[in-house]
Amino acid sequence: MIQSNRVLGTFRRTTLIAFTAALLLGPALSPEAALSAEPASTTAEAPGWADLRPILPEGLDLTGHAVYLDFWASWCPPCRKSFPWMAETAKTYGAAGLEVIAVCMDKDPKKAEKFLSGQGEIPFHIVYDPKGDVATKYDLKGMPTSLLFGPDGKLISRHEGFSEKDSEGLLTELNHLYPNATSKSEGH
Repeated sequence: MIQSNRVLGTFRRTTLIAFTAALLLGPALSPEAALSAEPASTTAEAPGWADLRPILPEGLDLTGHAVYLDFWASWCPPCRKSFPWMAETAKTYGAAGLEVIAVCMDKDPKKAEKFLSGQGEIPFHIVYDPKGDVATKYDLKGMPTSLLFGPDGKLISRHEGFSEKDSEGLLTELNHLYPNATSKSEGH
């Protein structure tokens, strides 16, 4: 009887500890929270620009520039839809200070080249991360994934996937950063 009371007491303590931990950590561990498409807090710290340095074109200085960082692959249908949008965005906001950087995740450069040859003019930077070293630092969950950083280097928003709805939200964020830039598609 004494032995079973000890086991019961230990079980209750263990259960209480597990329950308390689940209450405290549950929101942080929830899959829904991890996949949220909500904009990031403006104070969220992203990996530093030094983490991008190994794949950036030599001499590209991101200091003081907002950066739209897009991770893509040739096998990704939504990525095909995002390229014309990125081209228009780079033309519209580039003069105001936005740097658009598209990070190719393809392991086979020939597949990437074939994809790019069908995209028309590409007025933004294409860089390669075939081993996923940089992508790992940004904790990608799917393709495409885009990150918008302010001129101070802080993460403004994160978007997974690409759709018309996504592009509207991104344009709202860019118009907030660059209110004097005018989209060429608006007829200006």
